[in-house]
Amino acid sequence: MDKKKRKAEDPLIFQGIELLKSEEGFAEIEIGLEVTEDMMNPNGTLHGGMSYTMADICAGLGAYYLGYIVTTIQGNINYIRPHTKGMLIAKSTLVHHGRTTIVCRADIFNEEEKLVVTGTFTMAVLEER
Repeated sequence: MDKKKRKAEDPLIFQGIELLKSEEGFAEIEIGLEVTEDMMNPNGTLHGGMSYTMADICAGLGAYYLGYIVTTIQGNINYIRPHTKGMLIAKSTLVHHGRTTIVCRADIFNEEEKLVVTGTFTMAVLEER
């Protein structure tokens, strides 16, 4: 598949993540994920790699809807509380919009709207879309 023709939503389908809210020109987007048993670690909580992936996708889509093709060059994540079942909602907010980099924060909340994960992602701007 030609990378330039790829839709922003394509990687979300593979992960089971769905786009809930977006608007062209704004980095504030929301995505959702229904957590299933196969996403759990041996301790019975959501695997950290899955929540990292969700946060990275959320931040990247924030940059995408600002009008840029980006790649993550640095990600920092903090796991606030464990998650065992139900829906997660990730929200992206713009922290910095420069000529060569964009920084977005991604916060992931559980169904009770309690913060589960927070992360900051620095992305290199590859091109305008």
